[in-house]
Amino acid sequence: MGRSFRKKKKKVFNDACNKIGMRPAQANDAVNKIVVRPAQVKEIVDPVQNIVKTIIRPQVVRHIHPTNILNIDREAIRIEHFFPVNEEFLNERVVEELNCGDDMEYPQCKPLNKNKKKKKYY
Repeated sequence: MGRSFRKKKKKVFNDACNKIGMRPAQANDAVNKIVVRPAQVKEIVDPVQNIVKTIIRPQVVRHIHPTNILNIDREAIRIEHFFPVNEEFLNERVVEELNCGDDMEYPQCKPLNKNKKKKKYY
């Protein structure tokens, strides 16, 4: 800074002190002790800006649909029973020879020895 600027600054300072009724030496002490109050602050609040953030967390959901297949190997067996009947006929004749004597009213029959019971098949 140049000297001329310092002189101007000092002159402005002295003039300001004279206006408020202080000597410049007192003003220097006062300047060091001045409590600076903050200027009145005016706040303006804007409307809220809503921001939506979408976070996608991929998930895998497995739907398991079990299927059970039962394969049946069925063998159908048909059992047929036959009962064939062979029917035969046998004609049998029994001949008995008796000796009954000569009285026909009161026979006395006895078997003949030469002819025993014989079966004849036809």
